[in-house]
Formats: sequence, structure tokens, C-alpha cells
Amino acid sequence: MEQQLDIQTADAMQLQLPIAGVGGRSYAFIIDWHIRFLFLLLWFIAIPLIFGQLLKLNEFFSDLFDSAWWFILLVLGPPFVVYFLYHPILEVLMKGRTPGKRMAGIRIVTLQGHTPSVGAILVRNVFRVVDSLPAGYLLGLIVAMATKNSVRIGDIAAGTLLIYEDKVEKNLLHNLNNIGAKSNVDARQWDIVNELLQRWNSLQREKRIQLAKQLLKNLGEAVPQEKSQRKLDHQLRQQLQLIIKG
Repeated sequence: MEQQLDIQTADAMQLQLPIAGVGGRSYAFIIDWHIRFLFLLLWFIAIPLIFGQLLKLNEFFSDLFDSAWWFILLVLGPPFVVYFLYHPILEVLMKGRTPGKRMAGIRIVTLQGHTPSVGAILVRNVFRVVDSLPAGYLLGLIVAMATKNSVRIGDIAAGTLLIYEDKVEKNLLHNLNNIGAKSNVDARQWDIVNELLQRWNSLQREKRIQLAKQLLKNLGEAVPQEKSQRKLDHQLRQQLQLIIKG
């Protein structure tokens, strides 16, 4: 049975995100591994061509060629960068994804369903050193099989997990991130805004305008100054609806 991440939003909605298990994360890792391997293979094939071109510039770079360090950096520098920075850089740029994760239909999220911060992604990847012990990510695989949300040690430290984003409603994750970004709106305030909108048509115009203005002030939002009661009523309702939608 597929595991679910249960999330209660600030407006008291219950949402479920399908958690990616060991199979999904392993499939994504294998794809990413082959992408890195292909890059390194092409790089080492290209080294003789690059080396030949540099030798033609021997006179210009005579001081550089006196040391063997330039050649070590040329040969091992790019592979080192690709091996150690492939995941953190791409997960930051692609908002919790890598090419392998995207092809597998999975994505890194926080326990609240949000896109992880740069710090969380860095912590998650630093712990790859631990998860890879003793070889072949064996420790990480065992931990993922034993934990409730199928997470490895890096995920536990960073407060993240993997979900199947291709099984989630298209705009759900985007809206969750927008909700999470509104740090000035707590769950109680969201409940009040949502309740006011639900009762909007049953309240007298003057009463709902008064309540809406007070709510916006409490939330630190700008209050419309429209003189027409009808237009002001419409603007206030729209503003509260935008807050609910994130």
C-alpha cells in the first residue's frame, strides 16, 4: 500500500501527498548516476584533444606547464565537481529535483509539503557521505527501508522526504509553497479568514466590511480606501480570497 504524507493547511484543509518509496528513489538515483557517468566518460575522451590544444600554447603558458598541478586539476577537477556538486546544485536550481528525479516523477519536499530551503538541501547532501557507507549507499538503503516515510539519514537530518509529484494535482505544491511563504498568517488567522468568506453573503454589508478591514489590519495587509461601499465590499472580498489561495 502506498504511503501518504498527511498535511493540514492553515485553512484546515486535509491534503495527502504520495510518498516515494525505496523503488522510486533508487530509480531516480540510477538515472542520475548514469548521467554523471556519461559526462565523465565524455570528459575523459575529450582530455587528449584538450591536452593537445594546450600543448600548442606551451610558450604562452610556460610557467604553468612547469608544474604538474595544472594537469591534475584539468583531469580531476571537473569529475570532482560533477560527483560532489551534481545533486546539491541541481536540487537548488530545479527546486527539489534532478534530471533523474524529474524522469522518475519524484521531488524533494519538506514535511509540510514545501520546497526545501538551500540549507536543507545542503544538509541532505552532506549526509550522503554517511548514507553511502560502507559502499553503494547500503546504509541509506537500509534506513529508507526501515523508516516510516522511506527516508535516508540525510532526509531525517534535513527534515525532507521524496514524493511522487506526478501523482499530485498540478497546482497543489505551488499553492502549498505560497501558503508556507506567508509567515505572517498563522493557522488561527487562516481559519477566521476562511470562515468570514464562507459567511460573506449571510452578513450585512457594513458588518462584513468592518470585519474584513480588521482582519487585513491584523494580518499587516493594505486596506482598500474605496469610498463606494459596493466597490469596497467587492475589493475586500477579493483580497481575502487571494490570501486564502496564497
